[in-house]
Amino acid sequence: MGLDFKPPGISDKNSFYKITSPINSKGFSKSFGSYFLWAENEKIKICFDDNILYIKYDTENPTYEMPKGAETDEEFEKSLNIIMKHHAKTNNAAFKLKRVLRHEAKKLEKLFPNKFEIVPQRNDFEYIYSIKGLADLKGKKYHGKRGHIKKFSKNNEWQYSPLNTQEKENYIKFFSSWFEEKAGTNQNELKSIEKALDYYEELGLYGGAISVGEKIVACAIGEKVNSETFVVHFEKALEKFADAYTVVNNELCKHIQNEYRFINREDDLGIPGLRKAKLSYHPISFVEKYSAVAK
Repeated sequence: MGLDFKPPGISDKNSFYKITSPINSKGFSKSFGSYFLWAENEKIKICFDDNILYIKYDTENPTYEMPKGAETDEEFEKSLNIIMKHHAKTNNAAFKLKRVLRHEAKKLEKLFPNKFEIVPQRNDFEYIYSIKGLADLKGKKYHGKRGHIKKFSKNNEWQYSPLNTQEKENYIKFFSSWFEEKAGTNQNELKSIEKALDYYEELGLYGGAISVGEKIVACAIGEKVNSETFVVHFEKALEKFADAYTVVNNELCKHIQNEYRFINREDDLGIPGLRKAKLSYHPISFVEKYSAVAK
């Protein structure tokens, strides 16, 4: 039988983690929410077959991620041949892999020499930081960040609160206001945020909000990647309270620093302002990602 791809459902979470948990990576591809929350927006479908996880972006010219769960070279080669055979039966476009991790790219070159054009995708690199570093903000390099917090605190009486799903409507109101301010952004992201709030407990998400009086002015939501790493999926602050970006990031890190060592703030999509902002927090490393197109 061929591969049967379907959108990820919440019931797939345990099967997903059974396969991805042993993978040594700080990348968000280890977190189920990264696929479940964006499934509709990115046309993501998954398939479990013989203890291997296959991930497909079911667009007009589909792309795939490297099959996950293969522990040996033999399993790796077999699973990739299966997904290439599936693609050949269903589409005439060149077979393409995206979000290929560095160790996967090396394995691909080893087992399929000269069969793929493998290119680093800087826009997809994920930013990894020390949680303690972002919680403490010590030293000259964080002088500007401390200044943002000082300015915000001087101008506002604020508080940080972990997300409480009983206040879901208040969070949706906040995020909706943010997207109204940012008309040129990807409005479909709001659907993913609403989904995160709907499945907050089931996904094991954690988030926090900054409020001024009764008004939420900033919010961040993320989840566990592994025992050492937390990934931030969403982080927003209202335009009038721009310094709250620094505040919510700092407070989130303070509240989870005893549980994790690293924080993954995902990629910058090649957006110049976003790249500048993420670099300004001084990442300690990147999760490098590549594309691989069959020659």
